[in-house]
Order: sequence, then C-alpha cells, then structure tokens
Amino acid sequence: MVYVPLNWVYCYRTFLTDGKDQFFQPLRHSARAYLESLPAGLKYNSGYLWRYLREWGTSLVGEHGRQVWLGRRIPREPDWK
Repeated sequence: MVYVPLNWVYCYRTFLTDGKDQFFQPLRHSARAYLESLPAGLKYNSGYLWRYLREWGTSLVGEHGRQVWLGRRIPREPDWK
C-alpha cells in the first residue's frame, strides 16, 4: 500500500469541486475542499491513518504552533503595516 500525501488529496478534491485543471487556471484554496480531504484521505490511506491525520492537522497549525494553511502562513497582522 502506498501513502497518498495531503497535497495530492486536497488538489484532487479541489478539482472535483471546481473542475479546473489547476495548471492553466490557478488553484483556488477552499475550506470546503480542505475539510473534504480528511475523510477522502483517510479512505485512500487506510494503512496510514495516524500519519495522514498528523499531516492533515499540522497543515492547519504548523509544526511549531503557528497558524498555517497548506504551507502558507496566516499573517497575524496585515502585511502593509
């Protein structure tokens, strides 16, 4: 059994939601697709449940406790200040 990473599951769920190819049309991040990636990822990774749950959870909070969402930091204050 092969581990399917969160990034792949999330992009696939986004494709199923908006139908865009994500190559010529950029990926639009969606909280709905992210939430849908949890049960879908658990289904695809039935042999790696804890690994996937850890990856899914750390993409929200980050490894050092900072709030991030799929690798992007959420600023605590606007960038223009």
